[in-house]
Amino acid sequence: MRLNVAELLVAVLVIAMSVVFFVVSLGFPHMRADPGGGALWPQLMAAGAGGGSLILIAWRLWEAKAGNGLVEAAVNRLDRRTGAIILASIAYPFLILAIGFPIGTIAFIALLMRILKARLVEIAVFAPIFTAVLYLFFVYLLEAVVPHGALFDAIGG
Repeated sequence: MRLNVAELLVAVLVIAMSVVFFVVSLGFPHMRADPGGGALWPQLMAAGAGGGSLILIAWRLWEAKAGNGLVEAAVNRLDRRTGAIILASIAYPFLILAIGFPIGTIAFIALLMRILKARLVEIAVFAPIFTAVLYLFFVYLLEAVVPHGALFDAIGG
């Protein structure tokens, strides 16, 4: 069994992003009556994603070691599509801080769909609808505050 470099890079990226989101969420305000507060959901998601990625890495290393006693280096190269998805995922948190959750999420989903060769009509329909569903979920169901973006904060005063 060969280790897939792209898969391992994505798992490491998810672990790194999970740590960042977990640490940032520690600064979220909370009340004594609600000890978890607004930080509980991001912390649970970060722990789940990071923990799942750790399990994936351990499983892949175990499989590779069980195959022939040595962990083989992956020969398959990181293709452009995987690299673009990784870069977009790294840029997304900065994008939503700069231009806000709704516009940043539409742009992120549209970019991912374009990388994955979706048709423009599909992108035009799906990206705004999925963003609206996410927005409604976070704002109304979880009562979370989503970033409006530094750009709009500067314009709006």
